[in-house]
Amino acid sequence: AVVKSDAAGVQRQLRGLAVASLAGAACTGCRGGLFWLAGNRVVARLRLKLFAAMLRQDVAFFDATPRGALASRLTSDATKIADVVSFNLNIIARQAIQAVGGAAYLVALDAPLAFLTLACVGGAGVLTDAYGRASRGLARDTQTAVASCAAVADEALQNVRVARGCAAEPVLVDAYA
Repeated sequence: AVVKSDAAGVQRQLRGLAVASLAGAACTGCRGGLFWLAGNRVVARLRLKLFAAMLRQDVAFFDATPRGALASRLTSDATKIADVVSFNLNIIARQAIQAVGGAAYLVALDAPLAFLTLACVGGAGVLTDAYGRASRGLARDTQTAVASCAAVADEALQNVRVARGCAAEPVLVDAYA
């Protein structure tokens, strides 16, 4: 329409583009809200089941496991799962729909170029998977370290008189670090 200087055609295409953009934005908002709601519901159920399972443990379990670690599992770990449900799955759903639509569009335009592009995307996918595995490992290590620090802080603050009496503050600070 632009090449032919067809003003009415350009206007029609712009209106279609505006409607498509508004519809896409509305669907994105609905999808994000639904995934957020699902994530919060999963976390609420998970926290309840985890807390009930903790309470069913033998008393020896509570003697051996620091309270900070248990509290961290109830709060931080459950929140991370909410992030997975409400954010990551949302992004995966969006990306999958866009990938299928984009691939179909590319094949319709130029099949050889589309297959070359898809091969490059596959290579990027392998690299992304390796990065994701490394990132998850680091996140797991970080969570373990935070739980350990919380346990040290909990014990030290609960027994601050004993720690001061023994002049153990530097040792506790080193253990917390």
